[in-house]
Amino acid sequence: TSIGNEAFYWCYSLTSIQLPESVTLIGNEAFDGCTSLISIYIPKGTMEKFKGLLKNAYLINKLVEV
Repeated sequence: TSIGNEAFYWCYSLTSIQLPESVTLIGNEAFDGCTSLISIYIPKGTMEKFKGLLKNAYLINKLVEV
């Protein structure tokens, strides 16, 4: 499963998102401009994987394992 380039680009209303373990690619600028984004929920034990998939440091700080 992949999230395409600019998939949620400038989506102001997006406050949180839950990503399944099946995500293997997050495109460039997929979450850029999502100024209301507080949390990106990911499955327990996948932190390192998603740190590698997210290209922006400010997004890595929003990762929450559930």
